[in-house]
Amino acid sequence: MSRSIFLNFISWYYFERTRAIIQVWKNFLKFNLAYFSTGFLLKTFFSPWRKYQWSYGRGLDIGRYFQVFTSNLLSRVMGSIVRFFLIIIGAIFELLVFLLGIVAIVSWIFLPVILIIVFLFGLRLIF
Repeated sequence: MSRSIFLNFISWYYFERTRAIIQVWKNFLKFNLAYFSTGFLLKTFFSPWRKYQWSYGRGLDIGRYFQVFTSNLLSRVMGSIVRFFLIIIGAIFELLVFLLGIVAIVSWIFLPVILIIVFLFGLRLIF
């Protein structure tokens, strides 16, 4: 059964291409999470910064024990601070990609109507 070209366009534009745009949007969201390694940063949130870790050594030396404990603690705090800011930056970019995706989809859906309105407005200005 042959359909009109207008119905083919509507089917293609509003169903096939919209679905494709949503798939691309999902890919951008997944890429952003992978790019900022958000899952890995959350798993290793309290890990030492760049794996800088000092050994306590053998024997009981209270001064050495306190120094190593403090250094390891500072390394973990530094790692947590850096990871926190990277997670925040990744979340901001994720939100930005999400909002831009919504704008792109809404724009795509209303673009034919907007083009017709702008065309008619242009004709009105000419005549």
